[in-house]
Amino acid sequence: MAAAGNEWINGYLEAILDAGARRRGERGAPAPALAEASAAAYSPTRYFVEEVVSHFDDRDLHRTWTKVVAMRSSQERNNRLENLCWRIWHVARKKKQVEWEYSRQLARRRQEQELGSREAAEELSEGEKDCPDGASALQPPSAADGDQQQQSRLTRISSETRIVSDDEDEAAKDDRNLYIVLISLHGLVRGENMELGRDSDTGGQVKYVVELARALAATAGVHRVDLLTRQISCPDVDWTYGEPVEMITRPSDADADAGGGGAYIVRLPCGPRDQYLPKESLWPHIPEFVDRALAHVTDVARALGDQLSGGGAAPVWPYVIHGHYADAAEVAAHLASALNVPMVMTGHSLGRNKLEQLLQLGRMPRAEIQAAYRIARRVEAEETGLDAAEVVITSTKQEVEEQWGLYDGFDAMVERKLRVRRSRGVSCLGRYMPRMAVIPPGMDFSYVDAQDLADGDGDLQALMSPGTAKKPMPPIWSEVLRFFTNPHKPMILALSRPDPKKNVTTLLKAYGESRHLRELANLTLILGNRDDIEEMSGGAATVLTAVLKLVDRYDLYGQVAYPKHHKQTDVPHIYRLAAKTKGVFINPALVEPFGLTLIEAAAYGLPVVATQNGGPVDIIKALHNGLLVDPHDAAAITGALLSLLADKARWLECRRAGLRNIHRFSWPHHCRLYLAHIAANCDHPAPHQLLRVPASPRAEYAGHVSFRWPGAHVRSAVPRLGKADGAQEADLAADDAACSALCHAYAVAGASKVRKVDSIRRSLRMRGFHCNLVYTRACTRLNVVPLSASRPGALRYLSILWGIDLSKVAVLVGDKGDTDRERLLPGLHKTLVLTGLVSHGSEELLRDEDGFLTEDVVAMDSPNIVTLAEDQAAADILKAI
Repeated sequence: MAAAGNEWINGYLEAILDAGARRRGERGAPAPALAEASAAAYSPTRYFVEEVVSHFDDRDLHRTWTKVVAMRSSQERNNRLENLCWRIWHVARKKKQVEWEYSRQLARRRQEQELGSREAAEELSEGEKDCPDGASALQPPSAADGDQQQQSRLTRISSETRIVSDDEDEAAKDDRNLYIVLISLHGLVRGENMELGRDSDTGGQVKYVVELARALAATAGVHRVDLLTRQISCPDVDWTYGEPVEMITRPSDADADAGGGGAYIVRLPCGPRDQYLPKESLWPHIPEFVDRALAHVTDVARALGDQLSGGGAAPVWPYVIHGHYADAAEVAAHLASALNVPMVMTGHSLGRNKLEQLLQLGRMPRAEIQAAYRIARRVEAEETGLDAAEVVITSTKQEVEEQWGLYDGFDAMVERKLRVRRSRGVSCLGRYMPRMAVIPPGMDFSYVDAQDLADGDGDLQALMSPGTAKKPMPPIWSEVLRFFTNPHKPMILALSRPDPKKNVTTLLKAYGESRHLRELANLTLILGNRDDIEEMSGGAATVLTAVLKLVDRYDLYGQVAYPKHHKQTDVPHIYRLAAKTKGVFINPALVEPFGLTLIEAAAYGLPVVATQNGGPVDIIKALHNGLLVDPHDAAAITGALLSLLADKARWLECRRAGLRNIHRFSWPHHCRLYLAHIAANCDHPAPHQLLRVPASPRAEYAGHVSFRWPGAHVRSAVPRLGKADGAQEADLAADDAACSALCHAYAVAGASKVRKVDSIRRSLRMRGFHCNLVYTRACTRLNVVPLSASRPGALRYLSILWGIDLSKVAVLVGDKGDTDRERLLPGLHKTLVLTGLVSHGSEELLRDEDGFLTEDVVAMDSPNIVTLAEDQAAADILKAI
């Protein structure tokens, strides 16, 4: 049948066919007998389906196997089995190869991270030993010290983290003057009738940012909130996504008198206007979005200055610019740099974590992952956000430790040392890392009916009886209750996607194997929507198929509900139903990044059982309304459920605790924490003077870009970290004649003697240094300059300083150039590429082979980019402009 070495596969496949025949003959046996036999004997059928097919998530493989089972011809069956064997062998071999390559790369990266972290920590510790009381370090830092943020920005507004009380909140409403900018670039964003779930880009993040904008606008001290997103005008989506401005919160009376207050969705065009692009295709259009956002924010700042002060006042610049997800984080970083205002970011989901998960699955090699998901470009955008961010908003400690810890720009140990040194007034030796602030997402509890909570201890039968019911039952109740023989028993509720990571099968096994639990409660599984399992994606189909088989194995008919359909508006009614039965909500996921459903369940008075891995740890700690379990331990799950369902006093205690503490996850509480963290951790500048043309713009610019410049502290590190393996530090030597206060210049012995820009930048980030690096002069010089110092940045700076419309600017570049050339091409300006202008560039030293591509940075087919032939006349150049 198959080649030598694959006999074990043949054996399993033959055993599957034999076991299938035996099981068909045993269907008349009682369910308990089958369960006991299953537990006592090894099942090759179960091994194949659960460990091979579901692990590789190959639907065609499963279909082939089902066809083999049905075959009658011995020869045809043998041929099919041989084909199936080879396919399993190939998939397994491919997976092992991907796993090996990934483990090798991961080990190398971790070693480099540990080295960078150790070096930074040792140097910071040495500084503390030299100055134990911090006395000498309290002297004002010089330019050479590298602590330039104290020179370019004033001291932060407030260094005290304090939660504003409701009384203070009311008293402060007359002093609303903050302007906050939120950015969420991808997906379909609108204030009402959100199309959540329409595609992978329009999900929870859209709901989050719209609700955050509304909540911030309603917070004391905030005058205006702008949520910037992409304008989409194409027949594939509703016309509302093409509207330039949408008011989502009306201004208060005081704001209305001043003008311009409230919350708004502002849609800015970037890229092809007649196409709705997925987030993976937006990367080359980000510079255009930055330019348009800069123009919008500048106009609003001027207008608010006039409206709030009666004309002639300084502009009201953003109090903070907040980027959501990697693409918006990059936009926010460039905007904050141009305007010299604080920037914060929220990852929502992270590229390095996504890459790790995809490589662990083993289905796609790194090259295919890069092509499909643009992961390298996404990761660099997240690192760019970390370079500029003063605060990173996270939902859980797990996100900080296990996800952001994968990034070059954040190391928990180094960040703690830097925080201690800043608090003591000690120099940070040119190093910086952002502060991680754990603030759980806010929730809108206005839809929770207070009468439902008051009636929470009532009898479900009274609600179901037509003569005594105060209002008709929601349709979803009937859809769920029709599954149960006894619908009055307490309900165990699980609500999630049909994803293997959600671990629903372990819950079902725990329920099926506990007679006490089955007698005490019903089980309801809300697992998305389905029509035909055969037409669903591999992972979802595998989970749902396993659920149906487990229901059959344990004979759970009449005790388990698994409705095919539900609407988003049904979800509150499902929670209400579980609470009316004095039930329990459970989230048994293998890992749960946050756990929003736990908060939703608590809002309806449901005690909870949740996985001990991830966000639920913080949620249960705050709410005190349930128990944590090991999701791999079915016995622990059973015990936790029984402890809440069988002990009514404990159930009531957890219910009341959850309702008492749920305000900690409300939007008002979230916004007060949000503003407190920003006030405590962000350096806010003086009123901006960019709109006044200074006597010397070039001195002005030097002060603007010096923010976070590590100065002399990074100078000696570059030759050591920049030389290639086997090269000498002399091959990358400082060129003193070309150096200045804001530029370290190094002579390069040859392109083969040095590392590429992204490699050096990675090593510097791991040590807390954030710089802009440019190879120039045909790979013979490396310039290290401040993070904000770049040619695109200078262009944006001048556009604000002199009021220039960037769409009327033309930039001339060669077809070859320095390593920053590609960043100068895209944007709102016109770019003319002159061929033959430069014979040899430095772009070969830009990125390693596994980095992203130029097409992820600039769209060369943009109408703003024109390539001219070498022999074209000056008149042709003017015509192109």
